[in-house]
Amino acid sequence: MFGNVYFHHYMLIFKIATGIIVVEPASQNSLSTRAKIVDKYEFSDISEMNDWNRPNIIQERKAALQIPDACLENLSTKGLLETCLKYPYLFEMWLFNDYQTGFNMMSARFNGYGELFKRPDLVNVLFDKYSQFSEDVKSVYLLEGDERAEFSFRHFALEFMLAQDAVLENLNAEQERELFLLSLEHREITNSIFGGNHFISRALLYAKTVMRDNAAGDYANELSKFIKTPSSIAPNTVKYLDDYINKKYKQSAYETNSITFFPSLPANYNGL
Repeated sequence: MFGNVYFHHYMLIFKIATGIIVVEPASQNSLSTRAKIVDKYEFSDISEMNDWNRPNIIQERKAALQIPDACLENLSTKGLLETCLKYPYLFEMWLFNDYQTGFNMMSARFNGYGELFKRPDLVNVLFDKYSQFSEDVKSVYLLEGDERAEFSFRHFALEFMLAQDAVLENLNAEQERELFLLSLEHREITNSIFGGNHFISRALLYAKTVMRDNAAGDYANELSKFIKTPSSIAPNTVKYLDDYINKKYKQSAYETNSITFFPSLPANYNGL
């Protein structure tokens, strides 16, 4: 059943790209009309920009989704992150030969990401958002189809941002420890719900840590290539990464009696 989420990924990409699904228009009291913005930005309505005979229709749609400069500089980092995770063309990072190229291209085409990675509090905001996922997952089990696919898109993108050098290298020791404990919880969630290549974002996070710790051993060449162009990775290598992170962070957490356990499923969840 959960393999269907991978199918819904591609169906969702098709629906957004062709205009079957559109973003909701900003209200009259939308963030784009305020002098000061502290919440996420509401994207403009592009539902009528669907003349696919126009050669530049995709570029026009993307241009309409850019955040106005006056709004961009006043968005809180938390609100900006929420906006970036709701970007309708977020799926473009899945359309290239590897996910790093896809992320770089997608983020270069939307001014929200350029601003987000300039923010000095980005690391703390990303970490806080990732921490919330263990609570959010209680409702994810109840989502179906496009909603579950949209959630998996956002989680993948969030984890992928955490694996960027600008973020990973600026975590303090406590944040790093808690991040990997959370990622081990998320592994159980994403493996059972999302399937497909969703593990790639986690593998990138782990691979960079293993290489940094000079613990790659016989996997060094493969991991070095994977970090540069993350697209696919052998199952036994993924197992090595999981085992290393589990031993380094989870077992030590048990020893100090400080691990955070996976939350219980909602009462109205009917099973797999």
